[in-house]
Amino acid sequence: MKIDINRRVLLQSAAGMAFASTQIARAAAPEEPAVAPWGDPATLVSAVGAGTLSVINLAQSLEAYHRGFGYVTHWQGKIPKETATLWGVPAMAGRGAAVVGPPGFNRGMIRMVELGKDFQETSLQSTLGWMALEIHIKSPDDIVKQLQGLPFVHTGGPGLANAPDGQPLYRAAQFKGPSGEPLYMTQHMQLDKLISAGVNNVGPLFIVTLNTTPYEPTRDFYQRTLGMTMRMEIKGRGGSRMSAVRATEYCAIQIDELAANTPRRPAAPGCFAAGVNVCTLTTRNINRVKSALTEAKQPFTEVASNLCPPFQGARGIYLTGRGGERVEIMQVAGAM
Repeated sequence: MKIDINRRVLLQSAAGMAFASTQIARAAAPEEPAVAPWGDPATLVSAVGAGTLSVINLAQSLEAYHRGFGYVTHWQGKIPKETATLWGVPAMAGRGAAVVGPPGFNRGMIRMVELGKDFQETSLQSTLGWMALEIHIKSPDDIVKQLQGLPFVHTGGPGLANAPDGQPLYRAAQFKGPSGEPLYMTQHMQLDKLISAGVNNVGPLFIVTLNTTPYEPTRDFYQRTLGMTMRMEIKGRGGSRMSAVRATEYCAIQIDELAANTPRRPAAPGCFAAGVNVCTLTTRNINRVKSALTEAKQPFTEVASNLCPPFQGARGIYLTGRGGERVEIMQVAGAM
């Protein structure tokens, strides 16, 4: 299947339209040469360290990600009370949790937390918040075969997007995970020249998609306050906007504008909602981040030693973004 960037039919849902317009935008904008830096080295954040995903059943999701992706469990335990309080979800204290990812990586991990009977199925695409996890892989065609017979739903692709000069940019397939989480499995041709996806077909998380309103303050927070590099910004059908901002270590945040009356994702009292609830960014200098947040009048809470893996023991910052999204920023000495 080839993605026709001139005649592509957009999906009817708001988020589907946003995702489809993303594909058009990526294909229409020529990528920088491989020698160009992925992001500005002066950016205040270095990578997407992790995405926190609410699941119905932790054991079943772990087995699915182990068998389907070749991921390993980096940590398994329970959510500390202090961390649940910082997240603003006190009922998550003591819940089972785990951190999974490809072997050999200390970025791009997925932290799973169990909701059990408190899981409320909803439309992730048409509600506000962190929406999708995009994962760097070697072969989308192989992942389709790998996930057969496992609790993943194949929703699209593999599809190829080319630059205007005909050069391939990326090839991707889309799935829903065991708890309905949108997963975009992407072979990124430029990224492949810069860094390996690892020893398995499935590599680390490298893009987290955010559905938001208001759009401009959210975009400006990541681009200007945190200094992430603007890769592109486009308008989709209906005038909604989408942008992608990069961190230096081959990661990015995609920001999709939804209508002003879009609801937040429903959740049981004191609990996370279904889907992705927290994006964890890493930094090499948390003091610079603190200064930038203070100058931007962005409220935050600092901890001297983060209690919940990944990045246990790190100095950390917890905040609520301009669109209401939960963000962690953790100081690390280095990352792959």
